[in-house]
Amino acid sequence: MVIYTPEVLRCALHNAIGQGKKEDVELCVARGASLEWRDEGEAACGMNVFHLAVCCDANVQDKVEMIQYFLDQKCNVNAIDYVESTPLHAAAAMGEPKVVEILVKNGASPFAKDAEGLTPLHLAANGGHLAAAKVLTTNWAPVNATDCEEEEEEEETDDVSEAFQRQQKRTGKKRVATPGASLYIARRGTPLHVCAAASRAGIAKHLVCDAGADVRSQEGPQKSTALHIASRCGNLKICKLLLDNGADVNARDKNSETPLMRAVEGGHLDIACILIERGSNVCAENEAGLTALHIAAALARKNFFPLLVEQGANPNCPCSKQYKDWDGGRTPVHYAAHNGELDAFLSLVKLGGNPRALSKVGWPPLFYAVEAKNLSLSESIMDEDLKLELHCTVSGNRTPLMVAAMQDWKEGATAILKRYPFTLNWQDEIGRTALHWASLRTSTGVMEVLYDAGANKDILDKDGKTAGELYTGVVRPPPKRQWEEERKGAMGESQWDYTQVMENTAFRYVRKAMAAKRTREIAREKQCAWCKRYTFEAKRCGACKNAFYCGNACQKKDWNEGGHRLHCFTKFVDPSLVSQHLENKTRM
Repeated sequence: MVIYTPEVLRCALHNAIGQGKKEDVELCVARGASLEWRDEGEAACGMNVFHLAVCCDANVQDKVEMIQYFLDQKCNVNAIDYVESTPLHAAAAMGEPKVVEILVKNGASPFAKDAEGLTPLHLAANGGHLAAAKVLTTNWAPVNATDCEEEEEEEETDDVSEAFQRQQKRTGKKRVATPGASLYIARRGTPLHVCAAASRAGIAKHLVCDAGADVRSQEGPQKSTALHIASRCGNLKICKLLLDNGADVNARDKNSETPLMRAVEGGHLDIACILIERGSNVCAENEAGLTALHIAAALARKNFFPLLVEQGANPNCPCSKQYKDWDGGRTPVHYAAHNGELDAFLSLVKLGGNPRALSKVGWPPLFYAVEAKNLSLSESIMDEDLKLELHCTVSGNRTPLMVAAMQDWKEGATAILKRYPFTLNWQDEIGRTALHWASLRTSTGVMEVLYDAGANKDILDKDGKTAGELYTGVVRPPPKRQWEEERKGAMGESQWDYTQVMENTAFRYVRKAMAAKRTREIAREKQCAWCKRYTFEAKRCGACKNAFYCGNACQKKDWNEGGHRLHCFTKFVDPSLVSQHLENKTRM
């Protein structure tokens, strides 16, 4: 009897499962293959035979028969892979209700959570698989399960492995992933939150109307409700569904933001209108002291301005919070100036915004526009001020030209000098001119502009130093003001993108399916080139030595019908002779 190595047997077994061939699986088992073996590939991440059967390249009936065979062999239906996904997780992600049903009826737990805290219902919702979701909810899948149940306040970290260890400590789960396994730990919330992010209106309706999902649950990322998510992602149908079923239109997330603020952030005017119709407070402030109009101005969402102002938002409302840079009291007009879109700024001013309002540090919008290097907006504000013969200096007696010098903004300095030439040698309260500040910050571009304009290099500041004596040659980063608290995503990233988080999860299961269907080359020589069966007695083609066949019948069929004679015939013959031979044969 021929003894086959475990490597060959394992690959042959997994190839047979991946192609949905139950008879070949039985043959592999008879030859000594173990159903406990896992696929150790990077994408497979420790899938067992059940995972492979669920993801295999076969029709549903063949999958069901293979799964039943594994059940008859007493395989563990709740066995997990290296990221704690069960076969039911994979079946839900693939969206095949019959496969989900046979697994659940044979003991697969719909309560199981993977290492990311997701249940099979989360995955069915993410993929838009309504039939699979109905099977799960019918079999007592928890509709309000969340991956945030154990969330605590803790120090932030950029180390994913450290975050993974913290999650294990909180949940009490044992790590099964191999060292270095890739896993994106994030916050998704309940299956209803997932529907809101992935625009699964049909499943959301089923969860709310049939399965009793809590529309007010704040277990989403940043303690958000499903309405926050749907408003941010622009899913109008789901917003209406949630509002019709009792969602709180003024709910606050961890940052004290309302769904209206999220709709403004996402740029979804139609959703903002619905929220306002249902009673959203347009004057509500978030944790950073900003209203929806502040956010709209900061993002230049000018189409929101008339709606918000009409509903009572004040374009001159100062921000109620003082920031870490000791600046505060900024109005929406300041935010629009910092953004720099001229049409948005003018639109806000037309609605009553004061273009010369002062923040708590005494800065008007012009200074914020200069700091952000917004040329067209800066020129527009200065031109309007010149009509009224206005020139503004701020605390410390500083001018816009000094701000441009600190930012090394050559074009801005040129535009300012053209309109306010008398500020060239203007001294602030410590005796420094724009040239002093440009020299101190090594702003060489602005220094050239000032020299060409005739700046006085001999002016002394209060310390008795000229601009040249302040020059160090060390380029310093320009000062940046804090505009609001960072919008943090699932792992602390600066951009809050819930939809991308769910796409990452979907892609992980796509990779698993591809891994299950791949051919493991080490066992390929045991596979017949014609019928694709694994016989373990396959014989080589006597001519080319590359193809294997389970018998003469398959070899003849592949020779006559499969085109193997062309590959085999040309193996040792000059191609030109082959072409001539085939041509002569065709003529005959």
